[in-house]
Amino acid sequence: MDRMEPGGGVDEVGGLAVDYDVAEPRVNPHPAAGGAAVDEEMEMPWTPEADVLGSGSMLTDLARGAVAGAVGTWAMDRVTQWMWSREDAEIREREMEVRPGGLDPAHAIANRVAGAMGKDLSPRQPHPAGIGVHYALGIVPGAVYGALRNRVGGVDALGGLLYGLGL
Repeated sequence: MDRMEPGGGVDEVGGLAVDYDVAEPRVNPHPAAGGAAVDEEMEMPWTPEADVLGSGSMLTDLARGAVAGAVGTWAMDRVTQWMWSREDAEIREREMEVRPGGLDPAHAIANRVAGAMGKDLSPRQPHPAGIGVHYALGIVPGAVYGALRNRVGGVDALGGLLYGLGL
């Protein structure tokens, strides 16, 4: 990579010559920025190809959000199990009475979908389909948030934390 002194130059990135001039602010034509945001540190303008495949791409952000959703679901499970194990037996019994068919919500959904397809899940709980539904309820919103975070104004890390806790 041949880099010139600060103030301007040319880099070769992935076989492409990239001209940069740090003295001049650049206009970010990204749609979320309304095509008018000035970014003095921006080395390359936004392109659809970079948004799909590059660093900070939509696919990368989707994956990061999905992983965060899975980790959040796993952490929530640990806390819930810890709290459940310390709950009074009478309260646990009352909770089981109000669960549909005695199933947790994710397994109730999985069993209902399986029933609509003419199938029976065995065992009804725990079952991989119910666990899949449970994790999907964290992964899908996490992926959506990840995709929106850098593309929609007002969506930031604190908002993501609050969003995740609210689920």
